[in-house]
Amino acid sequence: MHRQLLARLQTLSFLTPVHLDLPPALTEADFEAPVQLLRAVEAKRSPRDKVDCIVEMNRAVQEMIQRAKGEEAQPSADDILPVLIYVVKLAAPPQLQSQLQFIQEFRHPDKLLSEAGYVLTCLLSAVHFLQTVRADQP
Repeated sequence: MHRQLLARLQTLSFLTPVHLDLPPALTEADFEAPVQLLRAVEAKRSPRDKVDCIVEMNRAVQEMIQRAKGEEAQPSADDILPVLIYVVKLAAPPQLQSQLQFIQEFRHPDKLLSEAGYVLTCLLSAVHFLQTVRADQP
């Protein structure tokens, strides 16, 4: 499972911010904080700490989008998901699927109803996209 995702991410080396229609004002430096936060999930022990880490990563993504777009309004899922896809691609956490599965199995469902659940769903969607996208798709 892990090797498959990592191998898949390597085959997606062609994928750039332009392909994902990310705001042109975003630079590689903008992605450093979210990438580090996503990589830090593996070091956390409890499902709560892992969720807190991905929520913090999502907040960093939202702030990054707001700065790039020059807007104060909260970014929508249409803004966030492509950035998360790129963050996952850049971070390439070796155990990401296991970490997400661990959260789903051991974090009480009541604790995944608000922001945490939304972020987890977005991150799962980003992983699914990266697993299924093809270069010949428009």
